[in-house]
Amino acid sequence: MPVGAQLSGIAARWRAAKRLYPIYAALATQYNLGDPPFHSLEKLEERSEPEALQQLGRWFSDMDQRIQVHQFRVVLQTSGILSSEEKLQALIERHLGKADHTATDRDKLDFLLVQYFVVCAPPSFHEREVTMRDVAEVLEPVLGEASLTAPSLLTPLDELISAAQSCRGLRELQEAKVIERGRHIKNEAVSVYFTPASLVALTRFNYMMRRTFFRLTAMDVQAIEKGVSELEARGVATVDCSAAQMSAKEPLATLRQICRDWKKPSFSDYGADFSLARVMRLRFVVENAVQTTTPAPAPAPAALADRTAALEDKLQGILEELAALRGLTAEILAEMRAAVPKLRVEPILSSPQKGVAVEMQPATAIETPEPSVEESVPEPVSFIAEEDESGEEESGPQSDAEEADPAPAPDLPAAMSHIRDHLLSDGPRRSSGPSSIAVGSTTLLLNPDEANSFLEQPEGAAAWLQRSVATRVLLVEALELQRHAGQNPQLPCVIQVAKDEADQMQMALATSQLDPESAQAMVASLRQLRAIIQQAER
Repeated sequence: MPVGAQLSGIAARWRAAKRLYPIYAALATQYNLGDPPFHSLEKLEERSEPEALQQLGRWFSDMDQRIQVHQFRVVLQTSGILSSEEKLQALIERHLGKADHTATDRDKLDFLLVQYFVVCAPPSFHEREVTMRDVAEVLEPVLGEASLTAPSLLTPLDELISAAQSCRGLRELQEAKVIERGRHIKNEAVSVYFTPASLVALTRFNYMMRRTFFRLTAMDVQAIEKGVSELEARGVATVDCSAAQMSAKEPLATLRQICRDWKKPSFSDYGADFSLARVMRLRFVVENAVQTTTPAPAPAPAALADRTAALEDKLQGILEELAALRGLTAEILAEMRAAVPKLRVEPILSSPQKGVAVEMQPATAIETPEPSVEESVPEPVSFIAEEDESGEEESGPQSDAEEADPAPAPDLPAAMSHIRDHLLSDGPRRSSGPSSIAVGSTTLLLNPDEANSFLEQPEGAAAWLQRSVATRVLLVEALELQRHAGQNPQLPCVIQVAKDEADQMQMALATSQLDPESAQAMVASLRQLRAIIQQAER
């Protein structure tokens, strides 16, 4: 072999190894698969490169055999790898370039190619049905030039794509057994599976199935909302949702909130309990309730006009009362600003010991006046630490030394205790819908699994859900304090605690023997925790 070709081969292998090494090292750490062979590839001596490449090749092969498909997906979905074209390309080339492929390699490659297509395809491709040519062009950097004609063993996939597109709900897709039939076709095409043309056809099928799931889920959620509106118009207040693993008297308001959570998963959700099976069951329950209830009689035109006029008068009165209340509140707040030069705010959910007070200047502009303390307006639940038993308050100016003391470290057990007391304040009962916790001006939504975990002993998945919720409350509390005070020296410490909790929770997901429902609940809670961490770091 010419020297130039040999160097080129070593350079290509070295470049691929440098891309793969951090990913496989993270997998090894996540699942306790032993220490990576090298602490860093940057400090290897030049003469040791060929030997290092051989050792890395053996280590990569060993890791491929030990890492299962579900573990592979969990790590990639909870990290930034799936949004990196370079990292996805390195993983695809690794699994595609093997001399012998296993069923595990096939499943991992399916997952990686679809993710690569999602990341690299032009936006217009996601708005129409993609063709073999479209997919081949996007995958050309990793597959090379591919035929636009699928092997005969895979041509039935086109029929399944058409069948899926004709479905009008997830239940229809399930009854048509599209996914099962697709899996059977893939198994029959093992002999040609790893050819470029086959991989293009399979990636197109998998991508179209992914889009079908999104479309049908949206249709089911829309049907549930329509049914809820119809039941509300008939005067129905609750529905028996036992078939959807919810209560026998589920309020319609809860079902509407669940639909909103499904449609708009975001940072403000703080955890949406999303399950395709639950979507299907809930649509069936709501539509069955619509069919078995009697429609309310239509009001007479004259009665409808009278009711409209009465509602308009009532609304006008409410608006006038609100205007008067805003004016009164503004006057009271102006008097409070003049009388109180500084407000003292203590960290909430911190150490049980009384922390160092943070001085905060009163706001000079208030967009929405807050109600005065004399009005009987419900206040959000307070997690502020209790005062000393002596009841004495601190007075007088603080010294510089006192103000320089570090803020108290976040106390996770104390936070869990406060949250448990709040959730159980109305008595121990299992929740079937979202629960809420108010922290300052922010309301945290907890899905049923998270709320119900506080009814159980802090063991297994319940313990991790409790810790996740408490960590989110700590983070939001720290953000609230910084927003009001302009600074919060405790925020970096809280963010680091949250990161540690997220890492430990992800490790538990990978190493613990959990039932599917518990694992799904932990994954949903972990995603919400990581979303708040990202928000706090901005």
